[in-house]
Amino acid sequence: MARIRTIKPEFWTSEQIVELSVSARLLFVGVWTFSDDAGIHPASCKRLNMEVFPSDNFTVEQIGKWIDEILAQGLMIQYEAQGKSYWQVTGWEFHQKIDKKTFRHPQPSGMNSTTTRRALVEPSPPESKGEESKGEESKGRNSSCRALRFDEADLATATWILDRLRIANPGHKQPNLKAWANTIRLIREQDKRTDAEIRELFQWAHEDEFWGANILCPKTLRKQWDKLAMRRKSDNQPKGGKDGTVVVGDSRFS
Repeated sequence: MARIRTIKPEFWTSEQIVELSVSARLLFVGVWTFSDDAGIHPASCKRLNMEVFPSDNFTVEQIGKWIDEILAQGLMIQYEAQGKSYWQVTGWEFHQKIDKKTFRHPQPSGMNSTTTRRALVEPSPPESKGEESKGEESKGRNSSCRALRFDEADLATATWILDRLRIANPGHKQPNLKAWANTIRLIREQDKRTDAEIRELFQWAHEDEFWGANILCPKTLRKQWDKLAMRRKSDNQPKGGKDGTVVVGDSRFS
């Protein structure tokens, strides 16, 4: 069943969107309307063609080509669950505010499904001095021999974080997205966080008056994870002590 969805004005000027062909942009919007309330749609080009272009003569091959464009920009991820393939729109929870959600399909890793993650390996620049170059994997090793390991979903999350930052600040400089994706992998594998948890905590921090100016990359998100999680939890609890006094002290960042 199709749904009414929201398209924000900044959608049209997103760097990821403008890299798509016009047809791929239209198809992407069509995916939104036929996805469930978690932004998930069965990975079927034939089905999507019938839903979005019922009276046009586009071929399944053309739909597949446009889907590849969308996936390449990190706007969707593809995964497998319960023996079937699905697409999920990245950044869905930020763009679509849904009160009573209806889920029709199994969700990716960390939810109620087993996601197939295709690992990507990229050599890190030998002379890199960026903020991500001093990660855990480089300890005790020559940084020129270190490889950045991540998969498509990690890269999609890194791109999603950058997209959030550029909505607030269009001039945000281009980071090393592969290094960001590598850090996201470390958060998943070493810290045992799910993709959904990573996005949810970053989104909360991004919208916070204080943390929004300090959490600007996956590395700082990881470093401050426990403080952010505690602060987020406290914000959801009634303010004040048992005697009715209000706590005003707030030491957040160290």
